[in-house]
Amino acid sequence: MQDDLVLITVEYTDGQNVISKVYRSTKPNPQWIPDTARDTIERLEKAFGFDVVLGEVTPSDPIVIDPVVAQVRKTVRQFHFLKGLIDLGWVPENHPKIQDEKAFILANLVDYWDYI
Repeated sequence: MQDDLVLITVEYTDGQNVISKVYRSTKPNPQWIPDTARDTIERLEKAFGFDVVLGEVTPSDPIVIDPVVAQVRKTVRQFHFLKGLIDLGWVPENHPKIQDEKAFILANLVDYWDYI
């Protein structure tokens, strides 16, 4: 214990390498360390299993994002911001720009739900 903080040190080893990690919590529970250890072991296994190939690196192709997906995401972010302005009473809910964004989101919501 340190003040109101619980500190637990866990050592991970594969028989050769040892990694110590200190975990901190103000609200520990019985599953905290077992769950954290499980997740850490998974990450460490991936890290130690990763083989770095030395030499020249050729960058992968740029990610191509559907312009409508990009616009839907941008509009949803803007709408969250505008919702705050509406809630503060700084912008009327029936402002034409807000109605345009609302219409755009509703028109594309079903087709692009998984991309928001």
